[in-house]
Order: sequence, then structure tokens, then C-alpha cells
Amino acid sequence: MNARPWFASNARSLLEARQNGMSPDEPVTVSMMGNVAEGTTLFVRDNMPADRMDWRMLVNLQVVVWANSKTPFDRVDAVLFGIAQARPKELQLCFVHGETCHLIDCGSGWHRPAVMDIPASHEFLWQPINLGATDLGYRIKAALQKNHKPGARL
Repeated sequence: MNARPWFASNARSLLEARQNGMSPDEPVTVSMMGNVAEGTTLFVRDNMPADRMDWRMLVNLQVVVWANSKTPFDRVDAVLFGIAQARPKELQLCFVHGETCHLIDCGSGWHRPAVMDIPASHEFLWQPINLGATDLGYRIKAALQKNHKPGARL
């Protein structure tokens, strides 16, 4: 049986814009912890199945995922890797613990448009890096690398 994909809350307007060839100028925020930013924000609610989320509208966009210590880490990992498989231009995690935001760069994508008879090419390199150099950031990075091989091309 084919399960229907789930879309994050607030994804419809972004999906429609992308279908019309438009992209937001600023990074897209994917929040797992409520409202955190202005601009284009998609919300992942606790009752949404992370393994069935459809992130195709994030192809070739800058994406920042916000989560905190109340969010189960396996869920954060599943959402991040699901987004990475959609091949965004950039993917970062802002993990809030207490008053500190631990910033992890999860990787980057490159996109070559179709030229004549050469098809378009879209890839993403999964390479988590702890940008904030915090102890918790290193543990988050290690957990992301343990679950998904660093250097993997998606």
C-alpha cells in the first residue's frame, strides 16, 4: 500500500510558488518548536510522521531547521535527512538548548539545469559540521554522522 506523503504546516503557499517558478529570497525556516522567525516558515508538528514528509518544494533553497532539547533527536535526524534527500542548496540545524543555539551545517547541494539534450543534475553532499564549536554541537554532529555516513552524495 502506498502511503500518502505529508506536508509541513504552511507548506502550501511555498509549494504553489515553486510550481509557478518562484523562490523565496531568504532562507526557508523549518520549525520543530513553534514560531521562531519571520519569512517563509514551515512547521513540523509532533503528530506528523517524519518518515513520510514530502520536502520536494525545498529543492535548491537555503533551509534552516530549528529544534530544541524538547524535540526527540531521532525525529530531528529524520527531518534533517529527509530534507537533505530533497537536495536543498544549503541545510543548517539551529538546535536550541537553554539560551544557546548550537549551529550545525548539514551540507550543501548543487544544481545544474538541463542544457539541450543534457538532463538537469541535482545532488546534495551530507557533511555535518559544528559551526559553533560547542560541546553539545560536537555531540549533535557525531550523532548525525553516526546515523548517515558523512560525505554521502544524495
